[in-house]
Amino acid sequence: MPDDSSGDLPDDVVAVLTALLSSDRPGFAELRGQIPYARTTEPCGCGCATVSLEVARDGVEPAAAAANPVAEADVSTTDGRLGGVLLFVTDGYLSLLEIYSLEEEPFATWPRADQLTVRL
Repeated sequence: MPDDSSGDLPDDVVAVLTALLSSDRPGFAELRGQIPYARTTEPCGCGCATVSLEVARDGVEPAAAAANPVAEADVSTTDGRLGGVLLFVTDGYLSLLEIYSLEEEPFATWPRADQLTVRL
């Protein structure tokens, strides 16, 4: 269980992280194991849903080194909005979950997992 220094991630962030890390690629099991120990720290200043992540490192091991972004997905919402999601790690720990729009309006909320097509 996470200690008191870690916070709970919002359900929508957990769903996106889980979708991005659902494969058996090297290091993904360790990154999935970090989700209960992670919390969001800084929202993006542009109004999009992008968040910095911080993992309570006591009790959870880093994942094997991987090139960033470690995971990527296309976003296609039911109302026709298009974009993408990128997951970054620093020193083997979850560090940034970024969302971008292919239109002018940023994504202010996270898409549902069924609106993601994982590419990487």
